[in-house]
Amino acid sequence: LADLIQTQAEILDKAALAVKPDGRLVYATCSILPEENEQQMEAFLERHPDFTICPLDQAWPDGSPLPAAFKGRDFMRLSPYRYKTDGFFTAVLVKNKTQSPEETKEETQEKIKEQKQG
Repeated sequence: LADLIQTQAEILDKAALAVKPDGRLVYATCSILPEENEQQMEAFLERHPDFTICPLDQAWPDGSPLPAAFKGRDFMRLSPYRYKTDGFFTAVLVKNKTQSPEETKEETQEKIKEQKQG
């Protein structure tokens, strides 16, 4: 698992280089493990304070209703137990164009803490 997490981090770091300001980077796994998902996002945002999490309400396509279970959430997590699907995780990240990296980092850390508690 540690090797996979390292590979995921390297892929994210390389993909981040190609994202323009206000551009999006979508991270998705076929996993329900926090190490590959929320913890991977926390680590990425620590390394890339110029990115923030885009709440699902904002990332969801127009004209398609966001399922109630995901309203107010930053991540989409599907589990076999709850949704009768395979395990999936998705996060949408946005590269900031105007906020300072320190402000962005603090806001992102607060959002992740709230998600863990909720």
